[in-house]
Amino acid sequence: MLELRHVFVVALFAVTTSGCQDATAGADVLQYPVPPGWGAPGSDYVVGNKAEVPGDYRIVEWIKRGDTIHDWRELITTEDWRLEFVQEAEGTVAEYVAKQQRAEEDLCPERTRWVVIRKAEGDILYEAWFTPCPALSARYRSQGKHALAKLAETPYYEIARIFEGRSNRFRLAYAAKGQGVSDIERSRWLGWLAEAGIAPR
Repeated sequence: MLELRHVFVVALFAVTTSGCQDATAGADVLQYPVPPGWGAPGSDYVVGNKAEVPGDYRIVEWIKRGDTIHDWRELITTEDWRLEFVQEAEGTVAEYVAKQQRAEEDLCPERTRWVVIRKAEGDILYEAWFTPCPALSARYRSQGKHALAKLAETPYYEIARIFEGRSNRFRLAYAAKGQGVSDIERSRWLGWLAEAGIAPR
């Protein structure tokens, strides 16, 4: 069974998100620097939501202390798939991103603007701007997904990277409510995503 752990590696100033703690299972380990301006986990920011399909998928969403997962100002998301599972279900990284984009555009053609910043095999860095979409909000409400319905009514910005290791696919993303972030903030988050990678085994 997959288990999540968050560890500060002080010498590297990095937070490590581990897939499987049993090294013999061969799971990749996601490693990324402390988020810009976010301080320490547990004191300045906390887990707002987490869920998993044991052995196949896990999501963890971090929020600033004082916010809730239903009403956040900034959000950091880490997702972790078993590579064989996600490739069979969603295809390559490029195919997965294209599917996400089409799903948004089919319902609300004017809702999003997507820009691919960097693309390599098994590794895509992109940013997107989301505008309110009443049709998407109504769909979520009919499904009882009220937090997503509220988000569909709110403009927000996201910058994210999806990449693969030998046995896992990861998605690391930063989102902020509003129309976007400053050029300085954008550069900081680009650097943060670029530094993320697979921890040495």
